[in-house]
Order: sequence, then C-alpha cells, then structure tokens
Amino acid sequence: MSSLEARLLPSNDFPYGEGIFETFPAANGVPVFFEEHWERLKNSSLYFRYSFPFDPLDVFKKIRASISSAQIRGIRLTYKPNSGLIFQILEQKELPKEWKLVVSVDKPHPLASHKITDRAHYEDLWKKAFQEGCQDMLMVSDEGRILETTRANIFMFAKGKLITPLANGKILPGIARLKVIQQAAHSGIPVEEREIILEELSNADLFFVTNSLIGIAPVQEIKSFWIGEKQLTSLTCKLKILAEPFLLPPLNLSD
Repeated sequence: MSSLEARLLPSNDFPYGEGIFETFPAANGVPVFFEEHWERLKNSSLYFRYSFPFDPLDVFKKIRASISSAQIRGIRLTYKPNSGLIFQILEQKELPKEWKLVVSVDKPHPLASHKITDRAHYEDLWKKAFQEGCQDMLMVSDEGRILETTRANIFMFAKGKLITPLANGKILPGIARLKVIQQAAHSGIPVEEREIILEELSNADLFFVTNSLIGIAPVQEIKSFWIGEKQLTSLTCKLKILAEPFLLPPLNLSD
C-alpha cells in the first residue's frame, strides 16, 4: 500500500507534468463529493495504466485529519507516476458571483474527459481570458459546438429546458455537472444532453458554469453574446433549486 504525502501548498502552486488530479470542496473539515471524485481519479488511472494501490478510506481519513481545523476552500488530490499520491489544501479566496467568458475556437482536447496535470493548453487559454477581463475561456469546437471552459462545465436554459453538452469524450464529465443534472431531474426540470451550437446562446434565457469548487455561477456575458437580465428574474428560483447540492454548511472555527 503506497503512502499519501500531505503538502500544504498555495492554490497557484500546481504540480505540472504527467499525472492526473481532482479538486473538491470541503466543509467543516470534511471533504465533499470525495467518493465521486475518487472514482473518476481511479478510472483515469486505469485508462493511463498507472499503478494505483490506494485505499480510498485511508486517503479520506488522512485528508480529513489534516484539514479538521483549517479554513479552506477545497482539496486538490494529485497522482503522479514518479511521486505518488499527494494532496494540497486550497486556500479560501473570494470567487466571482457572475462570470464573463470569451470564446476560443479549437479542436477538442484528445484527453478532455480526464483531469490531466499537463494543462499548458488550458492554462494558456485561461490567461488569455484573464487578460481580456474575463473569468474563463469558453471553448468551442471548429465545427461551432460549445464544449466547456478551461475550468468548468456549462449549462443553458432555453425553451423551458436545461441543456448541457454531451459527455462524449470531448468534455470533462464533471461531478458538479452530474449533481446539477440529478437535482434538475429530482425537481422536475427537463434536461437535455446534446450538442449546443454557439448561435443558440442568442436565445438562451440563462447560461451558467459549474464545477465542484464554485458550485454554480451565472454567466453575464460571452464575447459579443449578451446573456441579458432575464437570469436575475424569472429563472432565479430554478437556479437556486439547482444550486442546492452545493449549499455547504459554513466552517465552524470554534472547534
């Protein structure tokens, strides 16, 4: 059984190179959505034929013991073939409540369905978006199909339905994405998983991004596509319903 190395690193200290990783939130010193993220990490290790002799319960306990009294935003769990399994504590920081995106047209990444640590392409796109005053880059295929951002999955409301791109190997099958789909089904909100072309944004009532750390964040603007004020009125209730899986309890710092 390989050991888990614990390192406290700032969130911008990313272990680049060959490997796979997961990020997930924590509340009251407890990792949230750990099982789902662990399963995806394990599946990626099988895909890349990595040796992965780790006990998830042991890893969970070690992470929890290290964060029991820390005010943190989340955990990054990384496996690298040459250094084993490590986790990093992601420090608290204020996240934007609404996002602005800029469009990048490119071919889908061949390993988009895995969270790989070789993220130079994604980081370059994210930096370009930041330079343009945006929170992220909306990646669109050369055929005009919306994929995802460099850090999040995307959803839109249109004609009474919640629509998200297919998890068909061209996007990451996000855990937050899954939670939103499950919550929508539970709440009676119709869901379609299908291709979305860029021009459809003009008719969208609401567009938002999801990942496990941010939960749900509405998108206010995409390049020349103005999403509009409707997201703050008639659809606010539905957005709150979909966000329920991410309403984590506040940290108790008195313990």
